[in-house]
Amino acid sequence: MPKGFHVVIEPGADNPKGQVPVPEPEPPEGFVDNTVYRYRIDEDGNKVLIGTMEAYPEGWDDPAKRKMTRNLRQQKNG
Repeated sequence: MPKGFHVVIEPGADNPKGQVPVPEPEPPEGFVDNTVYRYRIDEDGNKVLIGTMEAYPEGWDDPAKRKMTRNLRQQKNG
């Protein structure tokens, strides 16, 4: 070993059974997942995931777009 070279061994580093993998980080407290999961029911009655989507798509709170959709509904029904 070269002069001035130090070897540092942590306790348990040579024992692979004692090492535990790092757990996945948990979301912060109060975190809410706003993902909407969409399912369909197959002929056996089981849920089948068909996709995900945002809970609030872009423009959902725009009054001008709401007015447009109201007019479209009136045209379809009228």
